[in-house]
Amino acid sequence: MLSEEELVERCTQRGVSEKGIEIALAVRSSPPTRRVRSSSRVGSSAFTFASRKMGQTIQAESLSIELPAIYKHEFDREVYEFYDQPSESLFLEYRSKKGRKVKAKSTADFFVISDDFIGWEEWKPLEKVVQLAEEMPGRFVFDEKSGRYISPPAEDYAARFGLGFRVMTSQDISYRLTENFQYLKDFLYSEPEKCFEKSNEREIFHNCRWVFLSDVLEAGSVNPDDLFHWILNQDVFVSLEKDLLRQPKYCRIFKTQTDFLLLEDVKSVARHTELRLGDRVDFCGNIYRVSSIKPQFYFLEGEACGAKNIPKKLLDDQLASGTAFIHIEDQGAVFNLLQKAGPRELEQANHRLKILDEIKGGKPIAEVAKSHNITARTVRNWLRQFNFSEQEFGEGFVGLIPKISSRGNRESRLDPATRSLIELTLEEHYLNKKSPPLSHAYGLFLHACARSGIPTVSFKTFSSFSKNIDMAKKVRARSGDKAAYQHESGPNQGRKMPWDLSGQFAMDVVHTDHTELDIELVSSKNGTNLGRPWLTLFLDGFSRKPVGFAILYDPPSYRSLMIGIRHMVKSTGYFPASFVVDGGKEFKSIYFETLVASKGASIQKREGKPKQGALIERYFGSVTSQLIDRLQGNTQPTKNVRQMSRGMNPKRSAIWTLESLHAALDSFFELYSTSDHPALGCSPEYQFERSMARDGARTIRKVEYNSDFTILTCPPPRRGEVVADPCRGVRVNFLDYWHPAFRSLGSRKEKVPVRYDPFDIGYVYAFVKGSWLKCQAISHYETFHGRTERELHCLLEERRKTSATVSASRNITMYRIASWFHDIHETEKGLESGQFAKDQEQKKTLINISQPTHESISVTPCDESLDQSPSCQARPKFEVDFSAPIPEDF
Repeated sequence: MLSEEELVERCTQRGVSEKGIEIALAVRSSPPTRRVRSSSRVGSSAFTFASRKMGQTIQAESLSIELPAIYKHEFDREVYEFYDQPSESLFLEYRSKKGRKVKAKSTADFFVISDDFIGWEEWKPLEKVVQLAEEMPGRFVFDEKSGRYISPPAEDYAARFGLGFRVMTSQDISYRLTENFQYLKDFLYSEPEKCFEKSNEREIFHNCRWVFLSDVLEAGSVNPDDLFHWILNQDVFVSLEKDLLRQPKYCRIFKTQTDFLLLEDVKSVARHTELRLGDRVDFCGNIYRVSSIKPQFYFLEGEACGAKNIPKKLLDDQLASGTAFIHIEDQGAVFNLLQKAGPRELEQANHRLKILDEIKGGKPIAEVAKSHNITARTVRNWLRQFNFSEQEFGEGFVGLIPKISSRGNRESRLDPATRSLIELTLEEHYLNKKSPPLSHAYGLFLHACARSGIPTVSFKTFSSFSKNIDMAKKVRARSGDKAAYQHESGPNQGRKMPWDLSGQFAMDVVHTDHTELDIELVSSKNGTNLGRPWLTLFLDGFSRKPVGFAILYDPPSYRSLMIGIRHMVKSTGYFPASFVVDGGKEFKSIYFETLVASKGASIQKREGKPKQGALIERYFGSVTSQLIDRLQGNTQPTKNVRQMSRGMNPKRSAIWTLESLHAALDSFFELYSTSDHPALGCSPEYQFERSMARDGARTIRKVEYNSDFTILTCPPPRRGEVVADPCRGVRVNFLDYWHPAFRSLGSRKEKVPVRYDPFDIGYVYAFVKGSWLKCQAISHYETFHGRTERELHCLLEERRKTSATVSASRNITMYRIASWFHDIHETEKGLESGQFAKDQEQKKTLINISQPTHESISVTPCDESLDQSPSCQARPKFEVDFSAPIPEDF
């Protein structure tokens, strides 16, 4: 990044005004403006990219447009800085389609600072810009000179401050180049261990001018990490816009770019670029028909996309470059005949061709027919059909194909009125929320036929029409969208993605998610039931290898993520290049995002549908079916509670503890990693190690498991902050911890951020006065000190779960004790009342014996006699002599 002085100097050289410099500085210092997504974009994937050039995270809302733009700026050496959704907005003034004056505030996608451009950028799909140009002709205009769309009001506003504005579309993106950038991003900001020399050139190419990447990697003469550094620095040349590095068998490495141009066939194939009326053209992935041709526009009509006016120069340029092309429906008569022929028909045509080859060899027709047990007339017919097809189509073989599929009358004999009535009846009386049986719709169909005089059909024919209805449409109409989701096509069907969610190499993409395991666990101390645990899994998408996991009693949280990441780093020694997560709150935690950004990784948020995370969801299913459902205490009997007997209740039959289940999962993942995977053709472990050897060790992704990483991955307690007492320290997870620095707090108590180590509960880290302090447990330290990671982790979970259970039961116990004491207090009141009456009787006797010497005070009782009202507890009538001595029992 540029310093503030360098930025001001560069802006001054570009003619940026003082106000423009203030805008650029404000964009650098202000956080991005997060726009509220429209309803059409709800659920779309988001991607958080940790830019090493910027030293901060950049977010892309579109994987097909904004993410390639981020990679383009990240790898462009002429771009110094770029910011997503800058805080400084643009204020636009333009005329609407109806001529009204419009004032609008717009937030651009990026603010870019480069050698030749300083200003805002708006990235949109090309077809979207074409649509906006029709809806808002005053805001987006096609420039005939440059062959691009521009925004005059945005350019005018930016020009006031000496800044620029440009509209970028999908025509500025090369998806193959983006994939290669993703593959090489780990080598962008690191240096090779060995610089490129002439000796390395001989080791790579020998006596050739170019070689395949797979040959170099398999030879092992060059370190893969150094080779990818040389490709990135263009010491050796690879056409990153044409060849994919993740396909080494087809990726070519050249000595220089000149060698590539010499080998490349520069003779362009003659293309038909002159569009005529009625032609069908493939533009931006959609098929349109040319309905009208004007001097500057083509009027295109599409079945799914409607009608559009496309600038003539734009479409001609797209046709010339091969981005758009004319869609040819008729591939020729030969192609159509071969396309309709099945395997059986092709086999018969090959057999007939062999027979005709014998005739061409000089054998008589009669002799050939007799040897193959067929008539000579049949052979002559085959020969005639072969010669006719050769003269008509230039290919005689297609004449020998038996046209079985065209035999007979293939037209439907059903009355058109009956067919339309069947479709209408099914639409109205079968495809609805009531989910009626098919027989109900058939009865209504017969009733409608009787009223209108239309011929009827049998129930079998009627049901055949219902079977031809698309299953997803049928289930959606009768059972809803959730049930229909299982019958829909895959998540990436027909969608252009800038990358594969499986990743291009090991530890490139790691999928993580949580699931509640279907098993009841018990305490290892007293055998009490502790409930069902949650499994947090980290799965490498490229090798299908489980690289880390965590098992806790708590629902998904930041704690489970940090514990799983720590387990992943300790077992593999690597931090992944990106995480694929869902929309859970724990993945939006500031601690998780900070950890990922500090390691230069990225976060991609997938849609909230199971198929978007099919990779890890299938693995959860395998864990459940192959392990959990075979253990005692699994919850399969609870699926039908009414038939579950007392002995089958998993809460009573549970015997597995958290520690034993942790060991079982660990061994299961190891067994899975060393077994052949059907999608890979090898074991995940072998795929993982092979990728490390072929795609490079990528030392920039290596992470040391040290104290710094430990503190960074220590999860906070549930409340995040705890009260620090200068006398007692802090209490975390029912244990007290102390550090001498707490005395500096004086007499006041403060809330301080705390992190604890799940694998060493003898210590916690407290953030006091600007630094993290390691606090030691005051009591029970010897109990937790020196245990293994698994023991400490499971002991902590059991202690937290047991303590929470005891706290809940203690509340119930205290309530019972309080009720008991209430009865005791009532008894005491009765006893006190009886004792009071006895005391008063004794005092009355003493008073009668002593003679009063002073005036007495008269007290009126509630009744004349205690015997008449024994329930009355008022004082009886007596006189007090204040001079008399006080009895001891008074």
